[in-house]
Amino acid sequence: MTGETFVFKKFFPYLADGSFLSLHETDGEIDSFIRNFPGWNMIGTIPFKDIRKLNIPSINMGVYGKDGHKWTERVYKPYTFHVLPLLIQQTTVHLLQSYRMTITAKEPKGEG
Repeated sequence: MTGETFVFKKFFPYLADGSFLSLHETDGEIDSFIRNFPGWNMIGTIPFKDIRKLNIPSINMGVYGKDGHKWTERVYKPYTFHVLPLLIQQTTVHLLQSYRMTITAKEPKGEG
């Protein structure tokens, strides 16, 4: 489709909006995070229990570039402005069609 080669990565080194949709860390990992977070009680908290309860699946599709969130940040424009929007659109359509087929398959058949 796009000619790009993609790989799945379990680690994304930046905070993303999707970070607050689901939680996969154990209670022990969360406790360790809190113990090692300077000033945790002074700056506020993260609603870990609420996030775990939501458990909303998400996909992180983003730009390709270097030095995210630094003054030297830059993106590869051909991918960012041409390939990525198409991938987001195609992925969204595919997921919505799959969801629709799942819902349709679960609906009881009417008599007639």
